[in-house]
Amino acid sequence: MNITEEYIQTISPTSTAFNAGKKLSIPAKWLSYGKSERGLWGELKGSGKKPYKTQIDIVDFAYKCSCPSRQFPCKHGIALMLLYVGLEGKIEETEEPEWVKEWLDKRSIKKSQADETKEVTEEESVKKNNNKLRTEAKRFEEVKSGIEELELWLKDMVRIGFLELPHQRKKIAALSKRMIDAKATRLSAWVRSYAEFNFNNEQVWREQAMQTTARLFLLIKTFNNYDQLSPLWQQTIKTLVGWNQSTKELIDDPEAESVEDHWLVVGQETSEREGITTQKSWLLGLQTNRNALILSFKTNYSSFDHSLSTGMLFEGALKFFPSITPLRAVVSKQKLSLNELVCLPHFMENINEVYQQRAETLKKNPWELEQLVCLESVQLVLQKKENVVCDTFQNYITIEEECPEDVLLNWYALEGSSPSKIAGLFRNGKLLPLGLFHQHKYLKL
Repeated sequence: MNITEEYIQTISPTSTAFNAGKKLSIPAKWLSYGKSERGLWGELKGSGKKPYKTQIDIVDFAYKCSCPSRQFPCKHGIALMLLYVGLEGKIEETEEPEWVKEWLDKRSIKKSQADETKEVTEEESVKKNNNKLRTEAKRFEEVKSGIEELELWLKDMVRIGFLELPHQRKKIAALSKRMIDAKATRLSAWVRSYAEFNFNNEQVWREQAMQTTARLFLLIKTFNNYDQLSPLWQQTIKTLVGWNQSTKELIDDPEAESVEDHWLVVGQETSEREGITTQKSWLLGLQTNRNALILSFKTNYSSFDHSLSTGMLFEGALKFFPSITPLRAVVSKQKLSLNELVCLPHFMENINEVYQQRAETLKKNPWELEQLVCLESVQLVLQKKENVVCDTFQNYITIEEECPEDVLLNWYALEGSSPSKIAGLFRNGKLLPLGLFHQHKYLKL
């Protein structure tokens, strides 16, 4: 199990729970604790007569506690993980107590049952396929109807002029809802973005409006020519419009692209909308130099998949969702956590390479809006108007305005004005620094 205090803080439901767990993470507070190949457990005296029994599945990462708390994980689970980190993982492996063994055995049985595939007769398979085709055809008609309305609005907006756009918030909200009703959920997000432009900066929002309209109109025209596209392009366009493929279907698909490597989690971002929090985890394959994006979602009724954290390095396999430029993926196999980088990724020396790579990506897929990049021998230059990253050839990239100040201060504190090896996210022509490579270690900024 490769966890850190920072990771535990990330998965803690509240800062209060984390701080309470930290106070309980002293070995003397525990009546007993132990570890096996698949579990970590401990007993802690609580307010009642019986001690609280806390246990963690360190293979599939889950936790359970006998306390009445509704937080997940509770402060006792947090304390047990912090205890493990504080002892630097040096807990002697022992035989699992019966209450731990029973819980872990039940989890193993459930997992094996979930992995078993039910035999389906030929008749059931044909019936299922016919139902799927009918459902797909019905959805295409619904999406097509919504797209016709969207195309008409775009043409009207271009004809009238973008200066009317700030006054169309109600129309934008209604059209965004119409896309959801038409089951074109990704198009709804595109439409909603028109209302989120910075209308206080006329030059910026006009440029944003032009770019968004061009990409959206091109997407509509491509969807209208769906039957003339290759199967891979068809899948790409469906995903861009709003079709989703389940994670389970992808993992079970023997034809899905699978890539084995040493995967480094270089950064994570979270955003919240309408009660759903989305977490983006950016991964880099150190040997294949493949980039990957893994999405996790949190609602009032479910939490994030906490198996990934920034700086984590593991040996395993990712399966990629089909796309003309495959990027989004899921972890299909996670073998071993590593403490040091076994090798370094490919770095770009010249910032112009970033723009060249971006141009090549846009030729293949004009809707790929973000790109993970690794740069070496670059310096952070702090300025009054805008902060930039410069290379040794005096080329530069502007840093995103939304980049947290702590990120830049951390970079400057670690490297000063020395040349650095960094990973960052390139989007909208600007860079968001994520972390530094330093002496076979990756440091989150």
